[in-house]
Amino acid sequence: MMIRLLLAVLVFWSSQAAIAAKNEPFFWEVFQQQSAVMMLIDPDSGRIINANSAAQRFYGYSLTEMLQMRIQDINALSSQQVTDEMNLAAQQNRDYFIFRHRTKENGIRTVEVNSSPYTFSDRTLLLSIVTDISVTRDMQDSLWHYQDRLEGVVDEQAGQIKSYSQQIVILLSIAVAMLMVAVAILSWSRATHKKNAQLLSNEQQRLAEIIQGTNVGTWQWDLMQDNLSCDQRWADICGLSREQCQHTTRSQWFELIHPDDASDVQRQLEAVLKKQKDYLVVEYRILRSDGSPSWVISRGKVVEWSDEDKPMRMAGHLEDINARKESERQMHHLAQFDILTDLPNRNLFLDRCKLALSFAKRKESTIAIVCIGLSNFRLVNDIYGHDAGDEILKDVAPRLTSCVRDVDTVARIGGDKFVLLLTGISQQEPLTRIIDDVRHRISEPYLLSTGQYASITCNIGIAQYPSDGSTPEALLSRSEEALLKAKQDPLGSAVFYACGLS
Repeated sequence: MMIRLLLAVLVFWSSQAAIAAKNEPFFWEVFQQQSAVMMLIDPDSGRIINANSAAQRFYGYSLTEMLQMRIQDINALSSQQVTDEMNLAAQQNRDYFIFRHRTKENGIRTVEVNSSPYTFSDRTLLLSIVTDISVTRDMQDSLWHYQDRLEGVVDEQAGQIKSYSQQIVILLSIAVAMLMVAVAILSWSRATHKKNAQLLSNEQQRLAEIIQGTNVGTWQWDLMQDNLSCDQRWADICGLSREQCQHTTRSQWFELIHPDDASDVQRQLEAVLKKQKDYLVVEYRILRSDGSPSWVISRGKVVEWSDEDKPMRMAGHLEDINARKESERQMHHLAQFDILTDLPNRNLFLDRCKLALSFAKRKESTIAIVCIGLSNFRLVNDIYGHDAGDEILKDVAPRLTSCVRDVDTVARIGGDKFVLLLTGISQQEPLTRIIDDVRHRISEPYLLSTGQYASITCNIGIAQYPSDGSTPEALLSRSEEALLKAKQDPLGSAVFYACGLS
């Protein structure tokens, strides 16, 4: 479903209009079918650049209406309140914000907003994922309400019991004749206590159901005894039985945390225990009983301090965020890799080329950019259909990869055009051998799913650092110029920019 999101991103890559037009149906489908509410926002003006179907349903506006709005038109908080929330998020070291958003019907919803910057060509936009937490917030309010009621009931009944007991003592001390009256009062007191105990049990049950409805696991840590206790949901998230989670110590808790994340959790926890932070909010991976990692977010705070200002008791909850992490991973992958071949796209290729150039300049080594265009590819599409063309493009990818080393990069930069980034090629002979290998592998027959065979050739344009340019954009542009020269040969040829165009 992430394909649609990539389309929305690529539409803004104006320097690659042909690529955007080619892949638009795939990317739009990803963006629109995401069940999460998603919007692309201009970080400078706040203008809504795009919104998926889930966002349109959630806010009640059509896409045309939303494209005429700014995010400030939806946010019910004032500018100062927005600033205060961002500052609070920074203090609590959390990567999301809690806002109040207004729908078209003037309904106010409490939402959690996760925003990440993404750079497409020369433009940076904010990808905002909006989660409705109105129900969760209402449940939290109810939780505190019921807790206050429970405490009030306990205090009230404790006072009543004390009062009744005193009355009984007074009556017994006056006279034996009043014994029957005292017994009657005592019996009534016991009945009242039983009734109140049942009420207390009912309130506790309702409290447990509210917590269960939030789908989070709760935990409480007695720091004095180093005893961590949890509920069944906490155990389920960690892949453990309830018995395995009882009377857990701090060291046993940290054994569940992925080694790469343990130091960050330790640092965040110590900041709360030392009053450097009010709340613990930390994302990390746990290792379930079967060894598989699972992403979670843990929130909590110290709820009891000693007279010496030492932490005594801490409480909080644990939430499974695997789905959100997987969604973020897919979006990151789709922003950097070609959908059809899973090769790096133009943006990732230029990033890798920039790193390779930096290394080459320090080591005074060379780089070659080899641009490959497939010949007769349009004819294959016309004869066998576009599905066959896609099959050939997917088959070309491993063929090209087999011609280069692991340290080199093979990318698809649009249509039937591929490019190689070859580093450390200090002599012409190895480069010529790679080019010959590429031409040979591309020209081998392609077996289609229909049982038919198709044949294509290729043309190649080569640009080299430092002779042909010193930036990724310049080298790629000159390799494409050399490719255009090579395409004048219908049988397929390879042209070096320095030789053919300089």
